[in-house]
Amino acid sequence: MSRLPSALAVASLAMLAASVASAQHFEDDEDEEETLPIVAWALDGANRATVGLNGILTAPADPLMFAIDGDEVFESLPSAEYTGRGVGFFAGLFQMPYRLLMGSFDLAFAWMPYLYMQSPVPRFTLLPWLEHDDV
Repeated sequence: MSRLPSALAVASLAMLAASVASAQHFEDDEDEEETLPIVAWALDGANRATVGLNGILTAPADPLMFAIDGDEVFESLPSAEYTGRGVGFFAGLFQMPYRLLMGSFDLAFAWMPYLYMQSPVPRFTLLPWLEHDDV
């Protein structure tokens, strides 16, 4: 629990840096095509931190959503209308730590340039400004 405040501080700083860089970028109207490298880095880092935070916040919904969609997702099981929801719940329990781990990774290493986004595609978008690479 002692790492949570530092992770939130890093995410806040990344978002603040992105907003400052974005504001600086929009002041220069004559060079709209050219994005400064520091601005691109700050925007990318803030986006990865936001996707990671969204993954951490939405991870507890995985077991419930897999249980609801279990009939369609696991239709090849025998008696899928009965077994699909139970298997879906356990599949969601196994996906929840993956989403937490990859979201934490993206949040912790958002400041590193040229690092690909590791979080899975978000099931829900709590933070409307995020842009996932795979969507």
